Amino acid sequence: MHRAIALLAALVVSGCATTIVDVAPTSTAPDTTVAATVPSGSDDELMELLGASMGRIAEALGERDRSAARSALADAQAAWRVLEPRLLARSAQLEEDAQRLVDLAATAVERNRPADADKAMRFLSLLRESLVP
Repeated sequence: MHRAIALLAALVVSGCATTIVDVAPTSTAPDTTVAATVPSGSDDELMELLGASMGRIAEALGERDRSAARSALADAQAAWRVLEPRLLARSAQLEEDAQRLVDLAATAVERNRPADADKAMRFLSLLRESLVP
């Protein structure tokens, strides 16, 4: 009887043991920067490029292609760097609104949220309408 109790106690105590596995990273994180060319064109053309890039972001995230999403984001950010001072010259509010959309696209890629890219693209069309004189 004592043997059965001792065996049962040993099984219960050994089942509660904590195991720590220390695994060191085997490689460094991959480089996620993507080089993009500097776009040129009119404000409308740059807005079109921005919208197309945001559409590609949503599509790539929907297909779980993070590399293509990062590439499309780089294109959108390149268009934004050219477009930003032009919008700021028109209106600080326009520039801030467009910056929010570019930030939303970046969040879509960073956090894998295709819906955020869709929202950015949808709101970009509203912003483009406000640019028409």
